[in-house]
Amino acid sequence: PARVLALMAGVALAALIAGLLIGRDQSGWTLFGDVSFGELLPFRAPRTLAAAAAGAMLAAAGVVLQRLTGNPLAGPEVLGVGAGAGVGLAVVYLTDGGASLGTQTLGSALGALAALAVLLALSGGRLGPERMLLAGAGISALCLAGLNAVIATGSRPAFALLAWMSGATDAIGPKEAVAACVTALLLIAPLALTLRWLEALQLGAVTARALGLRVR
Repeated sequence: PARVLALMAGVALAALIAGLLIGRDQSGWTLFGDVSFGELLPFRAPRTLAAAAAGAMLAAAGVVLQRLTGNPLAGPEVLGVGAGAGVGLAVVYLTDGGASLGTQTLGSALGALAALAVLLALSGGRLGPERMLLAGAGISALCLAGLNAVIATGSRPAFALLAWMSGATDAIGPKEAVAACVTALLLIAPLALTLRWLEALQLGAVTARALGLRVR
């Protein structure tokens, strides 16, 4: 694992550097020089960092959901949690077009938690792979249908929601980048305390109980 992690860390660092140094201008793809890099850094650095933080949080959420459900296909987008966050954000946009970043974050978080609660209810409280996957697919389809209905209106909230769904970073500034990085650190770091539980869960409920884990 050490070699794989080192390789992945190197690829991630290379991607970050490429995101800062490589881009397109009128003549095509180019490697920015000292002058143009200094001009572009205040714009590119916050967007690159925010995108990296978002990817890290999605990866961590995928790991947790896969271990909890015993399903290698589980993830925020597959189980409808991501779509539920979009519905929560859509409600915020429709009720308050000038909502602050904190309000938007709260709305999307509540939407994601609501989708997860419905998912658990539909699966009968069992975290089995088949039930969770089927219930998640249904929730995702329902939430995406609602989001598409909002986007079809062509209103200002619809364009904001479309930008959020596509992962656009054009509106990211230093404040949003710092908020994303701090949030990623606060949410991902505590997972180190649950590594033993996550490792035991994949061995099955019986073995996990034998190792002293309260599976439920």
